[in-house]
Amino acid sequence: MSNRVSNRYRVPKKAWRKWPASGRRVFNELYAVMIQNPGLFQHTRAPKPTRSNWKVTAWNAAWIAADSIATMTPLAALSTNRQGKVVA
Repeated sequence: MSNRVSNRYRVPKKAWRKWPASGRRVFNELYAVMIQNPGLFQHTRAPKPTRSNWKVTAWNAAWIAADSIATMTPLAALSTNRQGKVVA
């Protein structure tokens, strides 16, 4: 899989460069899904948000997800102690 990921939604370059390719993919995919399907993320009885408010919500969720990918410890760096608990 290529590490080159298109900045489809014009994320500021400083953040885009900071995220690994996996974080960039997560941003693009999550934002696209949330924008196209707000009903998946809303309670059935909740008032429908305005389009502009929903775009902000989708953007923020995708940003948080991409940021979390950037700060995750790779599984290869984790091990277990004698009690079987995961340690860094």
